[in-house]
Amino acid sequence: RQLLARASKLESFVRDGEDEGSIELELKGLPGQRNVVVVRELHKKMIRKALFKMNGERCSGAKVSEQVRELGIQMNNLW
Repeated sequence: RQLLARASKLESFVRDGEDEGSIELELKGLPGQRNVVVVRELHKKMIRKALFKMNGERCSGAKVSEQVRELGIQMNNLW
């Protein structure tokens, strides 16, 4: 499945001639809380390994998913 009709492979988000890249999203925080910045690091040599940061600190994909749920973001409407 494609998300928002963008690239079909993660490596497509890494610029030609580069070995790594990243995708950064800023999610609106709950009222009275700061926004959440999520970064997924992409490395061509280990494209299947998910490397995430949330607000500058490394975390798991499960932690990112938990945060998305807490913010009430419905990912299924992006498919």
